[in-house]
Amino acid sequence: MAPGDMIQDNLNTCNHEHEESFNLSDHQMRRKLRYYFMNPWEKYRAKKRIPWKLVFQIVKIVMITVQLCIFSSSRFQVVDFINDNRQTLTYYFTGNRTLYRVEEITQQINHTFTQYSMIADTAIGAFNYPTTDGSVPPIEFCVKKYAKLSFQPHSQIYHFNRKMVTSCQNATGPINPNQQLEDLELTLPQDWDRIIMISMQFTLKTIDLKQIQFYNDPDCYDLFVKVTIDNSGHDGKALVDVVLDYQRHLCSKSSNKFGRLSLYSITGIIVDVIVIVSCLISSVLCLRSIFKSALISMIVSDFFRNQQNKILTFEDRMEFINLWFIVIVASDTLTIIGSGFKIFIEAGDFHSYDGCSILLGTGVLFAWIGFLRFLSFFRKYNILLITLKAAFPSVLRFMFCTAFLYMGYAFCGWIVLGPYHEKFRTLNTASECMFSLINGDDMFTTYKIMSKESYSAWLYSRIYLYTFISLFIYVVLSLFISIISDTYETMKDWPDIKQQSFLHEFVLKGGPIEISSYRDPTFDTLN
Repeated sequence: MAPGDMIQDNLNTCNHEHEESFNLSDHQMRRKLRYYFMNPWEKYRAKKRIPWKLVFQIVKIVMITVQLCIFSSSRFQVVDFINDNRQTLTYYFTGNRTLYRVEEITQQINHTFTQYSMIADTAIGAFNYPTTDGSVPPIEFCVKKYAKLSFQPHSQIYHFNRKMVTSCQNATGPINPNQQLEDLELTLPQDWDRIIMISMQFTLKTIDLKQIQFYNDPDCYDLFVKVTIDNSGHDGKALVDVVLDYQRHLCSKSSNKFGRLSLYSITGIIVDVIVIVSCLISSVLCLRSIFKSALISMIVSDFFRNQQNKILTFEDRMEFINLWFIVIVASDTLTIIGSGFKIFIEAGDFHSYDGCSILLGTGVLFAWIGFLRFLSFFRKYNILLITLKAAFPSVLRFMFCTAFLYMGYAFCGWIVLGPYHEKFRTLNTASECMFSLINGDDMFTTYKIMSKESYSAWLYSRIYLYTFISLFIYVVLSLFISIISDTYETMKDWPDIKQQSFLHEFVLKGGPIEISSYRDPTFDTLN
């Protein structure tokens, strides 16, 4: 049956039920509602109907988890390989990481060019140049500088043009650094204050041989290396760093792209396709349930308005709308998009591992959270959900008030302790340090590393830390825990003490209904 025919059939069925709702007796509607609010096990006992949605969600979660494990294995292999190469190239192209003299600047430039021209012969790693004949391509030598800057230290007079320009040229080493800078209209040391950053960019090729297994093939990489000499601080020192970016692709062993895929990659793509199909089916089933639930809510509402002369409240109507389905649909959507990205990554056509990781990680998070929907049917397993739901308004109000106190301490610590304490150097790190202190982490270290350069700041830090820790651990955190504990004590006897709505009172009237009556072929459910 086509999707359009299925939707039309559902609409016809619900319209038929809507017309019949005017003719239903209280007992008939009560029996239909009792069956509607049953959990999967009760429905199985009532009509011997296998809970296929539950079974399907379990299988889907297993498949998504397997997919994530396969992706994480491949992802961490790439991360480890790139980190190792970054460490190798940093050692290879940098001498001193901090430069203080002009001759050290020229030595570093010359060192980079020299090492680059010899790396294919001297490095123990599998590095080579991106040329067919193995020749050494030129380095892109760039200087970012102020358009004009002159400074006279003795009179503290300067002429400054805020405009920044970047000049680049290709060069092959070994070179004369002073001549190279003169070609860019710079002379050392006179023009050093104009220079913001010197960069040398080039590309290398390498291969990850560590991955060779009977089921896997090595990956080839283009490494985009950028050696920088950073003078943006203009504080008498220049920082040398190596920035490494990469592009992964399949090593050529066949003219056919599919023929270049390893058994490991093919297995991963098959799992991805199964996951995409499973998530599509899951989304269709959940959207169908949301659609039918909305129509059922209208049918029941019309019944009470016409037969009982009562209007269902918004809370009663929301009893028919299962928000867990929205969580599952969100999980399926993220997983489908992430699986599509993963297939392109396996094929070597896509390289955004971070985007794929965020999509798949968030998708599996929502998938496992969505499984709580089935546990919510059972009273003993539902205590966590009902406690969180009941405590949420009180917790939100409490956190709102606490935020003002927390931000006050954060701004105070940042401005007072920041110049003398590494953990309070920025507002972000100050907040992270305070959150760690609330959880009891690194308390002694936080006290110890406070600089004694300023005695007043050191003394203030003691007062600040003692009051913050005492207030937030012994008062704020204790009150927060007590809110959760009181809510749990109140809700653990749920639903014995829960105030019943009109809808639930109607369903519970009339005494028990025989399970066997639901197996009557003439019995028609709402869903």
